[in-house]
Amino acid sequence: MDPKATTIFAFNPAVVRPDGEMEVILWVNELGERTDTFGDFLSMVLEMLEVDVAERLAPLKKSA
Repeated sequence: MDPKATTIFAFNPAVVRPDGEMEVILWVNELGERTDTFGDFLSMVLEMLEVDVAERLAPLKKSA
């Protein structure tokens, strides 16, 4: 993962669920993604952070 990655997100008022929640569009390093809900967006961000932490810890585990 790019340590200088920029994440930008926006709610898409053109896509609204019956419960009123809007689709979320996000960009990470010029790559776009869409999620149905803000909760899905947060889950995606959490997954990206977990991968980043695992990648950073891998060299430490090998040297131990």
